[in-house]
Amino acid sequence: MTFPIVTQQIEVRRREINAATLQLRGSALPEPTDPTRTLSKITQEINSLKEKSKLTESKKREFDKFQQDRRKLEDLINSLTREISQLETVTSPKKKADQESRLERYLDAMGLLNEEREVLEELYQPLKEALAKSNETARKLTFVSRTAFDPMKHASRGIDLFDKRKSAFSDQESLEDALSGYFEACQQSDFEREGTKPAILKLLESFKPSQIKEHLRKDKSTEDFADWFFDVQAFTTTYAIKFDGKELRFLSPGEKGIVLLLLYLEAEEGDNRPLVIDQPDDNLDNLSVYPNLIDYFRARKKTRQIIIITHNPNLVVNTDSDQVIVASFDGTRSPKLEYHSGALEDTNPGGTPFGIREDVCRVLEGGSKAFQLREARYSLPKHG
Repeated sequence: MTFPIVTQQIEVRRREINAATLQLRGSALPEPTDPTRTLSKITQEINSLKEKSKLTESKKREFDKFQQDRRKLEDLINSLTREISQLETVTSPKKKADQESRLERYLDAMGLLNEEREVLEELYQPLKEALAKSNETARKLTFVSRTAFDPMKHASRGIDLFDKRKSAFSDQESLEDALSGYFEACQQSDFEREGTKPAILKLLESFKPSQIKEHLRKDKSTEDFADWFFDVQAFTTTYAIKFDGKELRFLSPGEKGIVLLLLYLEAEEGDNRPLVIDQPDDNLDNLSVYPNLIDYFRARKKTRQIIIITHNPNLVVNTDSDQVIVASFDGTRSPKLEYHSGALEDTNPGGTPFGIREDVCRVLEGGSKAFQLREARYSLPKHG
């Protein structure tokens, strides 16, 4: 059963109370709201808060991941900082010390070249002394030990390391010039440590060592550069023979023959075994044979037997040969060799066969003047 009058009165009374309450608070009473609509609104707000809560959780996870990444990055930075500090305090000094040690070892190797030269000097000293005590011709013979360097060989290996578009040396010729200049500086200081060290440092600086990595080809490293730069294979210790102030390689074939014979005869001065020499006069003219070899053969035949095979009668006559063997070739249908032997005193001017003196004169051709120098001794008749 509904009581509309009572309900209306209650509603009216409720409004009065609300109005009085609001009046006391100083504001107007809002219109009553629908409970259903209010509940729906609250539900929407709750759902909105849930969505915001989900979004906040995602952000929170992102933030946590960011914090983890930041801590890892900080740890990495700290590790790199420690490594850099170690490089500055430990590795860099060690690298510098290793570079200094490498340079010192290189200079030690250059010093060994000097020692090799000294060994060669000692090796040839007895021969030098023998030549100095010998005749004027022998004293023309000298030995010079030296350190040689092949800049072309060294440059050909080095130029392949560089990117020619960036390198301080764009071609092999410029690199050869730099290496030659370095070698000349070493020579001027006689390869002494005090002179070689500034020269090698100057050469190294010409490659701009602080930029060397950028100047190399992509497949090459600074280790490859160092292995090449400090390589001593292009250096050799050798000796040169000089005759009358000229090196052996600049002598004529005849002069070379004289030098080799002089060396052999001096080196074997104390040997008394028979000595066989095959055609020592090859490439020698009569002018060379007489003054340079005759005295040696005369002196050596006093202590040993010397057998000479020669086409040059000057050697036969002027060395005072004790026994002469003349070989004759018959080139007829039945070729044969005939040998005629005897001393230079054996003569038979008008007979057959000729005497030894006549055979020697016959072979002399235009060089008969040398034999005529001995004419008084052998009492040879003059020929028209």
